[in-house]
Amino acid sequence: MEFDDLIQKYDSAIKKYRYIYIFMDFLIISVVLYIIFYIFNINQLFAFISFLEIYAGRTYYLYDIAISFDTVASIIAVAIISLILVSVLHFRKNYLNSMDLLESRYSILKDRLKTAYDNREKTNIVVSDLIKGVSEDISGFKKSESNAASNKKEAIKPSDLLNKKRIKVTVLTLLALTSVLVYITATDTRTDFAPESIIEYGERIPFIPRINDDPSDPLPVGDDTTDETDAPELPDGERTIIVVEGKDVDLTIPPGSGMGFAREEEGEPQIFDFVPSSAHEVNVMSSPAYYEDLPEGYEGLIKAYFEEMSKE
Repeated sequence: MEFDDLIQKYDSAIKKYRYIYIFMDFLIISVVLYIIFYIFNINQLFAFISFLEIYAGRTYYLYDIAISFDTVASIIAVAIISLILVSVLHFRKNYLNSMDLLESRYSILKDRLKTAYDNREKTNIVVSDLIKGVSEDISGFKKSESNAASNKKEAIKPSDLLNKKRIKVTVLTLLALTSVLVYITATDTRTDFAPESIIEYGERIPFIPRINDDPSDPLPVGDDTTDETDAPELPDGERTIIVVEGKDVDLTIPPGSGMGFAREEEGEPQIFDFVPSSAHEVNVMSSPAYYEDLPEGYEGLIKAYFEEMSKE
């Protein structure tokens, strides 16, 4: 039972040291990620998230200390990403248990410690002597000799299993990264990169819809259907007529085509059979509203057009 308690003490120490390694790695990854977030303005990305955009840019006060929402959100995002990375790095790694670690560092215990632990339930002279010798090598105290001063030797303490070199390197790295973070936040050192650049670049790629585009819009992305010569609207909602100089437009319309005005260069004119809508003979008739609301300057042209149509 004493031998089991001895091994358990070293197991507990190794687990505690392992948590220290994990925590320090978490701090280093978090500081590195926050530096990246700060330099590349990743905190502006929260304004494009639907459920966070209403909070983006706000500032809260805690005991007269101003804390922006972007900073808090960045810290939370960094912590979540760091936890994921630390989990991938550590929890899939095969760690040495206390017996493997003791045997790898102290050659006197190699193969003896595991053998003694595996046969601890057996009661014979060989096993008892092996367990006794291993316990004495670990604790540094021999019970068989009477002279207590000569019984003492260097014991293996649980703190000896701590990787002090790794701790020193981690602490120095953390101090250096913290100094960099303090400097860039104090001087507001940032790059010109912004999340909007990625979104704007993505909108230039064909077949990728814009964020604010309506999926039901049948027009392709970037299709500008507005003509430079579109007539502006008046306050009453009616469109004005604009005369474009330097352009000759053919206003001849085949009777009954229903195609509207067309340019001659668009192709050969198509001949359509015209069927009068009334049974009586079509004659030239004058409408009482013939001259009502006609565009100024086009009365003669419109009159000639309808007279030609009435002769067909």
